[in-house]
Amino acid sequence: MNQKNSMHGAIAEPLQGLARMAWDQAESLCDPQHGCRNYHRTWSLVRLLSLNGALPGASAFFIEEIARRITAGARRILISGSADTGLLAVVAQAIRHAGQPAQIVIVDRCKTPLQQCRDYAGMLGLPVEFHACDVRALQIEPVDLVIAHSFLLFFPEPDRQQVIDSWARLTQAGATVLLFSPISPDEQTHPMRLDRDAIPGRAALLATAAVGRGWNEAERAELASDVARFWNESTGISKMPHTTADNLRRGLEQAGFRVLQVTPPVPESSTNGPLGVNATLTDNRAELIAERI
Repeated sequence: MNQKNSMHGAIAEPLQGLARMAWDQAESLCDPQHGCRNYHRTWSLVRLLSLNGALPGASAFFIEEIARRITAGARRILISGSADTGLLAVVAQAIRHAGQPAQIVIVDRCKTPLQQCRDYAGMLGLPVEFHACDVRALQIEPVDLVIAHSFLLFFPEPDRQQVIDSWARLTQAGATVLLFSPISPDEQTHPMRLDRDAIPGRAALLATAAVGRGWNEAERAELASDVARFWNESTGISKMPHTTADNLRRGLEQAGFRVLQVTPPVPESSTNGPLGVNATLTDNRAELIAERI
């Protein structure tokens, strides 16, 4: 990291420009077969305007645990799935906190968040290794640390176990997985209760805020429509069987990890994240730590 970004304190994340880039370029960067164009087009916009640019939930947990492991010798950190630059900002903050260098590796099958992260890494002067592929197909040198945020929600079984198995394949004995994830009370209960009636009004307010931040007035209707769709489709993200403390533990142990922490659960958070702006959660959120055996 260059000297101007090695000082103590928070690392700036220029989310306004990064959100604008995703809004403008997701159409060409997102693979139509993935169906992620609206998701990636609006994620940073919602985080900027509805959540005041808040970092992903459990950012303090990630920063503390990543920094601790860098201090203990971890040098390669894999971000498994990146909605935008939020997790990269968290890891950059942890590296600064540790005061030692580390190599960041980011894998995502979509080019939109990868381009956001590439632009942001360039601003920070951080060396980052980028891979545009499904993590299950990733072929890289082993990493010492894997971090993922609500990532396993996107995968039903047996795909979820395949993702966890890929983390095992990409690590060696002693490596760590740090995971923040919703924990449903059972595999059939969806973690999110969505307030659909509130969505049109909230989307209209966000569109107004976006225009106030430099989006074109001619984009107002499209902004409101795409953000409303983003929220209305949010419940489709979490796949069956829903993640529970038990099935996460089983999956990690089956892959060759020792689970050191699934609890304490985190029943309250400063934010439910961009998808949960119009929702309450039926679950707890768990800060999970697992070690490769």
